[in-house]
Amino acid sequence: AFTDVVDSTAYFAQFGDEAGRRLQQLHFDLLERCLPALDGRIVDTAGDGAFACFASAQAAASAMVALQTRVSAENVDRPRAHQLSLRIGLHWGHVLTDGVQVTGDAVNLCARLVATALPGQIRLSRDLFQALPQDHRAACRSLPTVALKGIARSVEIFALQWRDPARFPSEVVIRETGQRIELPARDTLS
Repeated sequence: AFTDVVDSTAYFAQFGDEAGRRLQQLHFDLLERCLPALDGRIVDTAGDGAFACFASAQAAASAMVALQTRVSAENVDRPRAHQLSLRIGLHWGHVLTDGVQVTGDAVNLCARLVATALPGQIRLSRDLFQALPQDHRAACRSLPTVALKGIARSVEIFALQWRDPARFPSEVVIRETGQRIELPARDTLS
């Protein structure tokens, strides 16, 4: 799993190094809290991103859903300009490890995959998708195949829908009725 803070360079430029570092640390702290129960570990951090490994695809997906859920909860009381937003990429494959460092083509693919994710999104490779149990697969939607820099083949990708679709629909139908409805200021959509 690779995680990345969205627009951190712009955040550092606007709010300064201390605020930027606090946002990075929040990311790492929230990630660290999601790992022990799912046998995951942080392998490396670089800049505002993190690389974590797991013993199973299901553990990786569950940890990243937990991470995005924690980020959302943390953001509730934060001003919009200071909210943490992550993009996440997950891939399943064989790696080389000495027990500390983890390397290999699977790591390279995952590092490239995270860059394709939208803010707040968890993207999966087909390899990870196929390693998930059926109930987890049902929460995924297929996306167009992508070409990733440095990867010889096109990669089939999926988006893991981690939010409850009943509370956070991905599509809304608006029908014009001719009636004007005024909403209180606190009921704004974002």
